[in-house]
Amino acid sequence: MSTASPSTPAPSELKRADALKQELMEFATHGALKDEYNRQRQLFFELSSEMDESEAASLLDWFLFDWFDEEGNGVIEHFLESHKGLSEQDRGILIDWEDSLNSVFEIRSLGKNSVRLKELDEGYDF
Repeated sequence: MSTASPSTPAPSELKRADALKQELMEFATHGALKDEYNRQRQLFFELSSEMDESEAASLLDWFLFDWFDEEGNGVIEHFLESHKGLSEQDRGILIDWEDSLNSVFEIRSLGKNSVRLKELDEGYDF
């Protein structure tokens, strides 16, 4: 029987993270940042002949996690500012996403409830 390490999220935490991402997507595509998202999407369409489902998902992920306004604030900052009543746990999840790595990973091993990755730029294991 394997046990989860303290840093391994529980299924309930993963469900909450998924729900938060859904809320973040809704906020970005239909809320306060809708016009900016649509502008970025239109710019991408001008450069691409046709957008398939994976390109649309990649564009949305880029907008959620890598787009910044003129003041250096991203979607997560805007979301946190407009959702003052979030729990500390939810705020922590979102702040962790701001600090996430944009890198390439190699899958080192797979388990029933785990995955071991190697970050290829710096060589760190996760």
